[in-house]
Amino acid sequence: MDNSAAQTYSDACDIIASGWLVPSRVNGEQFFPLLHPQRLRLAGTVVGFNASSDTFTKLHLIGDDDDPLEHEYKIYQQLTGEPWVPKLQGFGTEGRWRYLSMESVGIDITSIWLSANGWTISIACAIVKEMLNILHGLHLHGYIHGDIKPPNFCCRLDNAINLGVEFSIVDMESVTTCPVDAPRRPGTAYWSSSYALAGAPQSWRDDLHSLAYILLNLCGVELPWDEASWEDDIDEMIRLKRRYSAPALCEDLPPACVEFVQLCLGLDFMEVPPMTL
Repeated sequence: MDNSAAQTYSDACDIIASGWLVPSRVNGEQFFPLLHPQRLRLAGTVVGFNASSDTFTKLHLIGDDDDPLEHEYKIYQQLTGEPWVPKLQGFGTEGRWRYLSMESVGIDITSIWLSANGWTISIACAIVKEMLNILHGLHLHGYIHGDIKPPNFCCRLDNAINLGVEFSIVDMESVTTCPVDAPRRPGTAYWSSSYALAGAPQSWRDDLHSLAYILLNLCGVELPWDEASWEDDIDEMIRLKRRYSAPALCEDLPPACVEFVQLCLGLDFMEVPPMTL
């Protein structure tokens, strides 16, 4: 897409976000979008629910060079049958929007963590262990996720104790085959590895860096790049992520946590990640 076309698409996203001109019906059902205008402005994407069928739906405004929902749809098709992947419910076009619908798989981990006002270290470790199992399954298919963060893992609250059965991973737009040699936009900067933020080739290692940061976060550790993240200072985040060793990040955490974080942050480019916590 040339600069003028990109600007036109950006302007359209901004106008739609400002007036929240989002479809009220998708695929013949009433659609209840989550109010997140910034995501629409930046990515042309809206998420929400079709309440009558307990379906989660993503919309993407047609008009840019990318078709992220078609890519995501193909990834879900490849992973059909895995217990940690939502079942597809629909894919198509609604006016100027592409839509992708899948079964609702519960509430994301960030929301659960906030409602619980934090967790004990043992619960945090149990949850990260389930995330690790899911990542292992994804990596066995030859993929890396590329945007590992708590909101991209969901759990059904009615069976929250049985985490292994009820855990799912969502938002597959960033998923790609491993390794990634060509430059690509990193995932969410706060959770991304220093390698991804610096534009280096990506592999399983980068997903595991993100998982190490998630473990620290869920255990109540304040990560050193919090302020740099708020200021969107990528260079400072890279510097801090390279500066702090696992023992320094894991101060006051049990030895098992230190060992896991050390293993994750010490991985070589194509080294097989740890599969236990």
